[in-house]
Amino acid sequence: MLQEEGSARVKDLSLAFSVSEATVRQDLERLEAEGTIEREHGGAFLKSLPQQVQAMALHHLVNMDRKQKIGRFAASLVSDGETIIIDSGSTTTEVANNLIGHQNLNVLTNGLNIALTLGQCRRSLSHAWWPF
Repeated sequence: MLQEEGSARVKDLSLAFSVSEATVRQDLERLEAEGTIEREHGGAFLKSLPQQVQAMALHHLVNMDRKQKIGRFAASLVSDGETIIIDSGSTTTEVANNLIGHQNLNVLTNGLNIALTLGQCRRSLSHAWWPF
């Protein structure tokens, strides 16, 4: 959740993973000690988002082979200089991964990981918007 969203609240993590808030706090303490996150009152956020995106291991690995195939195909339909909208999600993350190398794309996305993935390849994007 932290890798995909950039931040998370203790209460949300507790509900999402069906564990106590105390367990979440202990896990966040460990991640903070490793230097991965910074804790804040009620939650935490990634310390270095671009580096985390590069090394991101998606938690939604179900059907990953299909998602990668869809990502390759969808990216093949995009031409240099086009404007596209990419929603957040694990399949659309694969689309973004396959857009690296395209030239002068205008990308609108609500996915922070997608924006950071494409934003690291400055020549790929002419503009990027993140409407939240």
